[in-house]
Amino acid sequence: MTAFEMTTPAETELNAFKRNLRVRQAARDDLPFVAWCNYESSSPAPGFCYWDPLLGGLNTPTMAFIEAMFRADALAYGEVEDFFVVESDGQLIAGASGFAPDAADYRPLRLNRLPHIAEQLGWSAEQQAQFLDRYQGVWADPRDPSLAPRHRGSSSAWRCGPSIAAGAWRAYC
Repeated sequence: MTAFEMTTPAETELNAFKRNLRVRQAARDDLPFVAWCNYESSSPAPGFCYWDPLLGGLNTPTMAFIEAMFRADALAYGEVEDFFVVESDGQLIAGASGFAPDAADYRPLRLNRLPHIAEQLGWSAEQQAQFLDRYQGVWADPRDPSLAPRHRGSSSAWRCGPSIAAGAWRAYC
């Protein structure tokens, strides 16, 4: 930098922020944050995701369901350790995960793991059946074209990043 070049306070702050960023593979301890990224990435609008209507009347918060799904390794789109997280000053601020859906079943849940989720959540057989009926009502076809990869070898990514509201974070697909 020459004597005539100056750095604005905003540039100085941004450069300091960048120096403090750390990207790493997510660990099981990061499960609540990764679950939140999953919730946000499956949200067509803030405060709502596609799991919400499937859980109606089951007395199960959506975040509890998503966390149980990760603990049961039931998310077809990956495990906690498939995520990368970004930290700033020791605080998780972003997450990303790419995946390739199973060629035989594009749906988000490994249905053979549903009993493990139900056990963690303390669901009765009736609650599990109610959830399964709703899930299959939405995604009856394992090769639902709306969930198909865009092209052979493609992957999708979940990215958490700053939203329009200052201090808030949102995931984007």
